Parts: sequence; C-alpha cells; structure tokens
Amino acid sequence: MSYTFSKAISDATGFNGGGPFDTGNRIQDMFNKRAAKGLASIDHRHRLSASVIYDLPFGRGKSFLGSVPSVVNKIVEGWSLNGIYTYQTGLPMTVKFNGDVFGSGTDNARPDLVCNPNLA
Repeated sequence: MSYTFSKAISDATGFNGGGPFDTGNRIQDMFNKRAAKGLASIDHRHRLSASVIYDLPFGRGKSFLGSVPSVVNKIVEGWSLNGIYTYQTGLPMTVKFNGDVFGSGTDNARPDLVCNPNLA
C-alpha cells in the first residue's frame, strides 16, 4: 500500500487538461501573472494505492489438482490473480464562461469579480 498527499499549483494549466484547442492556459492579465495562480488541473490531494497478489492453489504440492500428470501440471501450475486499486480525491473545479462571451477569440474565459460579493 502507498499513500500520497500532494498539491499541484500552476499559473498556466489548461482548463481541460491541455491540448491544442484548450485556451485555458493563457494568462488573462500579462501584467499580473500572480492572479492566474491556483490549483493545477492535475491536482489530486489524496491518493491511496494498494496491490494484491494471490497464488492459485492448483498443481503438484497444492490443494487442488495435486496429483495430475506432468503435462497437465505444466498447464495448471503457477497461476495467480492480482489487482491494483487506486482511490483518490477528485480534480479541482474551475468556474468559467462557456464559449467566447467577450468576442476576444478565447473560449472558456474565467469570470472576473465586478462588484462587492458581500451582500448586506
């Protein structure tokens, strides 16, 4: 078993995991690059991985088919089952506009704060 605690931060990660048509990796304000900094699209905070191996009890000297001829023993002995299980937290969510709402040629732009979010 293994457990990993991590945090991935970036200022140029794509909204959709990158790719040629992902415009999310553009910095909106080149004079304030720090404003684009946040959790990367590949951030998984917690990850637990476990692997198991079980040798099947078939063939000579085992619980099942222990007295089979040599030819059959070559076929049934030495088999095992294994599995790898991974459990992890989800990816971070980015709030974005759908489409080119500003007419700037950039899809999926991040919304900006335009008023005081604290209501009376």
